Amino acid sequence: MDSGYQTFIINSDDYKNVKKLNNGRFGQLYLVQRGGVYYVKREVYQDPSKPNDTRAFMIEVDFFMIVRQHPAITKFYGFAVNPNSIIIEFAPNNSLGKVLEDIDEGSPPPWWTPTTRAKAIFGFAAAMQHLHSYDVVHRYLTPSNILFDAKYEIRLSDFGFSKIPIDTTCMSDINSLPIYTAPEAIEHNAYGSKVDVYSFGILVYQILTNCSDPFPGKKTVVQLSKDILSGRRPVFPRGFNPFLKKMLKSCWDANPEARPCFIDILRALRMTNVPLLDGVNMTEYESYKERLIEDTNMIGDDDIYFRIKQITPENRAIFEQIKERADGGDPEAQLHVGKMYDVGEGTEPCAELAFTYFEMAAENGNAIAKYNLSKYLEVGKGTEVDKVRSAQLMKEAAEQGYDIAYVKYARKLEKGIGVESNPAEALKIYKTMADPPNSLKEAMYEYGRMIFEPARGIEENAEEGVRYLMMSSDRGYELATMDYAKALILGKGVPKNVAEGMRIYQQGMVQKIPTAIFNIGKCYEKGENGLKQDIEKAASLYKEAANLGHINAMAQYGTMLTTGKGVPMKDPITAAHYFKKAAKFKNPLACHNYANFLFDGMGLIKVDRAKAIKYYIKANNPNSFRKLASIYYTGTRGISRDLKLTKFYLQKAAELGSRQAAEDLKTLDLGD
Repeated sequence: MDSGYQTFIINSDDYKNVKKLNNGRFGQLYLVQRGGVYYVKREVYQDPSKPNDTRAFMIEVDFFMIVRQHPAITKFYGFAVNPNSIIIEFAPNNSLGKVLEDIDEGSPPPWWTPTTRAKAIFGFAAAMQHLHSYDVVHRYLTPSNILFDAKYEIRLSDFGFSKIPIDTTCMSDINSLPIYTAPEAIEHNAYGSKVDVYSFGILVYQILTNCSDPFPGKKTVVQLSKDILSGRRPVFPRGFNPFLKKMLKSCWDANPEARPCFIDILRALRMTNVPLLDGVNMTEYESYKERLIEDTNMIGDDDIYFRIKQITPENRAIFEQIKERADGGDPEAQLHVGKMYDVGEGTEPCAELAFTYFEMAAENGNAIAKYNLSKYLEVGKGTEVDKVRSAQLMKEAAEQGYDIAYVKYARKLEKGIGVESNPAEALKIYKTMADPPNSLKEAMYEYGRMIFEPARGIEENAEEGVRYLMMSSDRGYELATMDYAKALILGKGVPKNVAEGMRIYQQGMVQKIPTAIFNIGKCYEKGENGLKQDIEKAASLYKEAANLGHINAMAQYGTMLTTGKGVPMKDPITAAHYFKKAAKFKNPLACHNYANFLFDGMGLIKVDRAKAIKYYIKANNPNSFRKLASIYYTGTRGISRDLKLTKFYLQKAAELGSRQAAEDLKTLDLGD
C-alpha cells in the first residue's frame, strides 16, 4: 500500500461502538466513541456482488487524503481495512433532509433560524469552492449529506461518488435522484463540475423555502426526469429575494456552460450586503463569512478573480444605486460601498474611498465596518497607520457581537499592538470565546497555545492546553492539529507518542499543509523522531513549505541558500527574496538576515544601512541587538559612533539571554 495511505490507517478497535445509526448510501453507520469523544464509523458493505461499494470507499479515502480540512466539510480521522471503514466527525444535529422532514411534520427545529439558514448557504458555497479548487466534483449532493454540527453549522459529507480529478464521464450509477441531478447527467451525456452547481441551486432553494419537495406532485423517476429535461424547475414563491432568484436560475440553467462556477457564487454571496432572508443577524452572518473565506482554498485564477475588480454595466448601475443610499446616510449601504471600493465591484478599486465609506458606516455604529476599518488602520491601507485606533475599533466591533473580532482584539492585547500588552486579559477573552456558547475554534487554539507554552506571567497548564488544542483540531483548525502532534512528540500534557505525532505530521504532508512539511523538514535536518538525518531532504521540504507561504520555512530555506547547506550551491539572490518576504511578517531570523543583506549590499540588494538598522530592531533577538551594538561601537560605514546606543543594545541583548552581551557590558569602555 502507498506510504501516503499508511499514514491514514487507524485501528478501528480503538473506536468503541455506541449504537447503530441509519444505513448510509455507502455503508452501515455507527456512532462510536474514543476518549470520551463521539465519531461516526462508516463500515462498507461486504457484498461481492457490489464491487462499486468498495470502489466508493477508496474514492472517499482518496478524497480525504487530497483535500485539506475545511470548516464546512466533515473531518476525516482515518480508515481501516478488513472490514473497510472510515472514521469521520460526528455531526449531532442531523441532516438537511431531517430538518425538512420535521418542518413537513409541523415541528421545525428551534435552531433553524434565518441566520442559521443564511450561514448554511454560504458554508455550502465555500465548501464546494474548496472541493472544486482541488479538481474534485462531489456528484451526489442531496439533503441527506448536508449535516449540521454542535453549533448548527453545515458539514458536507458522503464523498464516495466524488471524481478525482474532475473529468467527463457517465453518471449512470448516480442519477437515481433526478431532483438533484443535472439534465446532462440524466441523459448520460458527458458532464463536468457544473453538475454540482445544478444540485447546489436546488438545495439552496430548499433551504430558502423550507420545501422538502421542489417538484411537487406524484411522479415516477422516469416522468420527473422527462420534466426536468423539458425545462421544469422549482417555482419561486411571491416576494422571493431577487438577488437569490437570479443566482438560482443561473445555477440550474439547462446549459452547463451558462452556470456559474462556485468562485462566482462565493464572490456574489460575499459582496451582497442584503440579508438572504428576513431576520438574519448580519453581524453573526458576516463574521461567519469572514472566518470561512480564510479557510477556503483558492488557487491560480480563482484567487485572482476573487479579489480583483469586476465592472459591468449591470453591477456599475447597482454600485451607483447603493452609493446614492450611502451618501444619504444609510450605514448598511455605506458598508456595502466600502466593500465594493475595496475589491472593485462595479467601480475601480480605491483603498482611500473604501476607508472613507467604512469610516462613515463605523461612525454610524456598524460593527462590521469597525472591523474592516480596524484592519485598514493596522496596515495603513487607504490611510496612515494608526495601531491605537485600530485596536479600539476592533474592541468595539467585538463588544457589538462580531465574534471573530474578539479573537483578533485578544491577539492585539497579547502582543501589545496598539494597546498596552496584557496577556492575562487576552487569555480571559480567548477562554470566553473558546467555551460554549461561542466555541470558536480559533479561540480554542489561542487559549490552548497560551497555556501549553505560556509567556511570562501566564501559568502553565499543559494538560488543559492540549485539551483545547484537540477541541480546535476536531473542528478542523490545522494549526491546532500540528501543535497537538508536537505535544505528542514531546510528551507534554499528553502521554508521549512520537509515532502518532509523526503520523499526524505525515498526514499533513500528504495534504500539503505547510506547517507539517516544515516540521518534517526540521526532523530531517536534526535526524530525530525516527527520521535519519538528511540535510538535502530538509532543504527540499523547507523550500516546499516556503512556497506554500510558511514564514519560518522561508527564513530557514533562505539561510540554507546563504550558507550552501543542503542545496547544490549558494544562492544569495534567491535567499534575499525569501528573507524579504518573511521579514515582512517580522520573522526574527529573516529580519536579521535581511538586515545583513541591506547593510552589506548582498543578493542584488542595494546598500541601505538606515533600513538595515530598522530590520535589526524588528528582529528583536540577541544576535541583532549585539550586531547593532557592534555597529554603534565601531561607528564604521557611515554610521556615527554612539556609546550610549552601544550600551542600550547590549543591555537589550543581555536581557534576552546573551551571555556575551553581558560580558561586553562589563569589559568594554562605554564611557560611563
